[in-house]
Amino acid sequence: MTTATKTRKLASGAEIEVKLTREVNDDIQYWDGYELNKGRKIYERYDVTIKAYGQTFHGNGYLRTVKDSPQFHHVPEGVYARGCDIWLSKQTYDAIAAMKQELDEELPKSDEYLTLKAKEIREAKAAKEAEERNIARMEAEHKARQRHPGWCNKCHSYCYGDCSA
Repeated sequence: MTTATKTRKLASGAEIEVKLTREVNDDIQYWDGYELNKGRKIYERYDVTIKAYGQTFHGNGYLRTVKDSPQFHHVPEGVYARGCDIWLSKQTYDAIAAMKQELDEELPKSDEYLTLKAKEIREAKAAKEAEERNIARMEAEHKARQRHPGWCNKCHSYCYGDCSA
């Protein structure tokens, strides 16, 4: 397990601490009293602590921008994102994102980590390609079905146009 921490004090007086923990462990699944080892898996965790307004706020480093999250209806003026259970300004958001990027580049990556990450990327790419092929196949089937002689576009069956839909 490797860990790295960065701390930054903003002009607003807030202090931000971002901690990255990265490790490669066995992926153990517990099924009906048995422990199944499903191979090796990457575990990465960002812990973000913001000290501001005389309080300390903790979060997992997952930041949601206001424009990307439709559930934020009533947003205070000057707010850019949500994280650590508080509203964040653009300056704070950018500082946290930059610190996360610096930690990711700074923390050493083992050969096993790089191998697993490459495998993860290959699997994600293969899944995306399979999804695209499946969508294309379904669209072709749909078009073929719509063009089939006798297919009624009113009732969507083979009534040969004698339906009353």
